[in-house]
Amino acid sequence: MSETQFDIEHVLKLEAVFNNPLAGLIILDRKGEIEAVNQAMAEELEQPRNQLTGTSIEGFLNEESQRMLHKYLEYCANRDENDEHGSIELQITRNKKNARHVELAISETYIRDVLFFVGVVKDITPEKKLQRKLQEQKAEKEKIEANLEKEQEISDLKNRFVSMASHEFRAPLAGLLSSVNLIERYINSGQNQWKNFPYHNHIEKHLKILKRALGNLQSILNEFLSLGKLEEGKLESHSQTFHLGEFFQMHQQQVNDIIAPPQELHYHCSHCNAKVHMDKNFLHNILNNLISNASKYSPHNSEINVKAYTKSNILYMFVEDQGKGIPEKEQKKIFDHFFRAKNVRNHQGTGLGLTITQKYVGLMNGVINFNSEENKGTTFNVELPFKQA
Repeated sequence: MSETQFDIEHVLKLEAVFNNPLAGLIILDRKGEIEAVNQAMAEELEQPRNQLTGTSIEGFLNEESQRMLHKYLEYCANRDENDEHGSIELQITRNKKNARHVELAISETYIRDVLFFVGVVKDITPEKKLQRKLQEQKAEKEKIEANLEKEQEISDLKNRFVSMASHEFRAPLAGLLSSVNLIERYINSGQNQWKNFPYHNHIEKHLKILKRALGNLQSILNEFLSLGKLEEGKLESHSQTFHLGEFFQMHQQQVNDIIAPPQELHYHCSHCNAKVHMDKNFLHNILNNLISNASKYSPHNSEINVKAYTKSNILYMFVEDQGKGIPEKEQKKIFDHFFRAKNVRNHQGTGLGLTITQKYVGLMNGVINFNSEENKGTTFNVELPFKQA
């Protein structure tokens, strides 16, 4: 092979490498003007390849990338053989909506004592988009964590305040209720003289109002205290053996104070003639809360049905009412702290009853669900496992 043939073949090989479509290749002079590009680089710049020669690469870069490229070229022109070659990231501004990020690595070479820069360009736009997305997700996560931490601090502060206030109010409230009960006793022990008192009807009326208001306040304080104990883990389930049928009979006798006459409460219990081993107090509280809730939001002349049956060591309970129901859009929040649906906000309540009930059910390893339709009523169903005694 002659020297001329070798040179030609060598040039053809170099041209084949230069025109490699898998990587953008560019040759720049000392000033950063384009001497040559391959097709891949021309496509990256979105310009015809034959029109790029003699143009400045800086014309395709944003201001920050122009400064970086200028410093990089100066560094490459003056670096020693032992210095790192390195690379830089540049932003090609095709247009404002479609900017591209590339990584440029340059090697300097001399042709007839003239300095040129040979650069390999890699499109890293997908990596930058992924990196930006990860950074946004990280920032969002940190923001959520900060908000959760702040909410937790507020919740803890609120719980401590409520617990303290509840304890402080409990003693004077008990004193007021005791005084009201004593007044009623004195009235009942002296009925003959009392009936002659001209304002006895008015006083008895207001005593009933006072007693009812104090009872409501005591119920609210008890809810706050119960929730505080539940959330602090101070209440645990303690199982005991009892007859299920007798429990429901006794509960029906005790629960009449919860409903508001002329409301009617009906119990239906099947397969309940058995002794079970479960937490009797929690079961009592669950029923009380669900019946109280049903009564509070039901018409005066309506019925409340409590149905129960046992199967495969599970107690199934249903509390049905004919009340206002829960709006569909708000049903997912019904067990949240202090939540009250918009259609019952004119009724007295704390929005804690169902939260507490759900926690009792959870401590008994049970589940609670409900079905509700606005203005047609609600049915809460509870499933509680038990052991046969």
